[in-house]
Amino acid sequence: MSISEGNYPKKSRYVHRFTIDAFSVNVDFRPHEFGLTPGGFLNIFPVNLKIMLPRIDIRGANNIGEALHQVSSSWAEYIWNAEKLNVIGGIGPLSTIRNVGSALTNLVKLPMESFSREGDLTSGARAAVAMLL
Repeated sequence: MSISEGNYPKKSRYVHRFTIDAFSVNVDFRPHEFGLTPGGFLNIFPVNLKIMLPRIDIRGANNIGEALHQVSSSWAEYIWNAEKLNVIGGIGPLSTIRNVGSALTNLVKLPMESFSREGDLTSGARAAVAMLL
């Protein structure tokens, strides 16, 4: 029987409280074969990401299936709202684009910060160019 909203066994147990502490998820995936089958797009790019999932505290679920559904929904919402750039940046070619974009941003930001701190653009520009290379 699948666990989906509204599809629970008739004799279920009420779950007063269901808690999972925060934990880190690390994904280091290297494709071994190329595939364009449904879902096979994952076999094209390497994925390397780290996400810290927040603590979940579910109160008053009708059964364990409903509690797990609430946990997965909460984490999916958290990833979408807070970690989506981290997830996208963990995909092989997209991480390169993210790194170049970040370095180009620093090319403008670091000299401006250096100028506001020291009144000189050169030290910030040197640091930004070093990061770009």
